[in-house]
Amino acid sequence: MEIKMVYVIHSLVWPLLACLFWWWNELWYASPVRARCKSLNAKLPPGHLGIPIFGDYLSFMWYFHFIRRPDRYIRSKMQKYGNNNNNVGAYRTYLYGSPAIIASSPSLCKSIITATTGFKQGWPSSEVLGSHSVISIHGSRHQHIKGLLTSEFTQPDTLTRIAQQLQPCIVAALHSWFQMGQINTFHQVKRVAPEFMGRYMGGLELGPEIDALEKLFSTMNEGIRAQPWNFPGMPFRVERNLPRN
Repeated sequence: MEIKMVYVIHSLVWPLLACLFWWWNELWYASPVRARCKSLNAKLPPGHLGIPIFGDYLSFMWYFHFIRRPDRYIRSKMQKYGNNNNNVGAYRTYLYGSPAIIASSPSLCKSIITATTGFKQGWPSSEVLGSHSVISIHGSRHQHIKGLLTSEFTQPDTLTRIAQQLQPCIVAALHSWFQMGQINTFHQVKRVAPEFMGRYMGGLELGPEIDALEKLFSTMNEGIRAQPWNFPGMPFRVERNLPRN
C-alpha cells in the first residue's frame, strides 16, 4: 500500500515540477507584462521564454554555434508561430539573462532602428561595455553622439584618409589568407579588426601594443556574447574586470 502511495505521489509531483520548470519564465516574466498589455488592448508577440536561467540559449547556440545556420533560428520561430500580420514578425524569447523580443520583419526592424524614443539598449549590458559607451546610452544623448560620429566618418576626406591608412593592413591580410589556402573568415577578420582600430584610432604599428589590443578585444567580445553569470573564471566576469586591470 505504501509503495502504491509513493508511486502515486511521484507520478503527480514530477509532472507538476516539469510543467512548472517549463512555464516558470512565462509565469515570472510574461504574465505581468501580459496583464499590462491587456489594459492597453495590446498583445505580447507569440513565443516562449524557455527554461529558467538558460531561457532559449541552448536552441540559440545550436543554430548559431554548432550548425552555423543562424537564419534557421529565426526560421524555426516563423514556422512554429507564424509570420503574418497578427504578430508583425516579432517573437518573444529569453536570451543572455533577460526576456527579449526578436524582430524578423524588415519594416519592424527599420522602425526600431530609426526610432529616436521608445526603445532602450538592453544588450549588450552596460555592465560589460560601461555606462558611458555609445551603445549603452540612449535618448537625446545617444542621438547627439551618433550625429557627431556619423558626420565625422561619412565625409569624403575622412573616408579617403581611412582607406589610405588601412590599405596596407588589408593587402597584407589578403596575401596572408591566400597563402593559408582555406580560412575561417569570421576568425581571421576578428584578428585583423584590432590592427585596423590600432592603426587608425591610436596610430599604432604592429608590435606588443597591437597584440595587447587584440587580446583585450577578444576578451571583450567573448564577454559580450557570454551568459551574464558573474562567477570566477566566467567570460562575463573576466570582461567586467578588464577596465580595473
